[in-house]
Amino acid sequence: PLYGQDVTVTGLDVYYTVSADLTGISATSVRRQDGVGAGDTILSDGTDLPCVAGSQCEKHWDLTQNNTINDQQGILYIAFELMFASSSDYVQIGGVRLTLEHD
Repeated sequence: PLYGQDVTVTGLDVYYTVSADLTGISATSVRRQDGVGAGDTILSDGTDLPCVAGSQCEKHWDLTQNNTINDQQGILYIAFELMFASSSDYVQIGGVRLTLEHD
């Protein structure tokens, strides 16, 4: 909570670059939890997000369901599934930004 109020997570941005074409993020998941394990799904996106090698790529999601966090469910779980064109390629996550709002 922020100043005793619940907080709403309204956006997620990821910034990344890759070493080769056809390399990138293949799935993104965000959950709100009250501990370790399964929680309420905020985002589940299995869309492939390839990036052109040498480019700076970004992806934005608007978060609209199960997105209020409070003192009982205030742990955010964020996971990325990555895809690689070869065993020597890499995905570099440059940053992740959450947009938070409160009343």
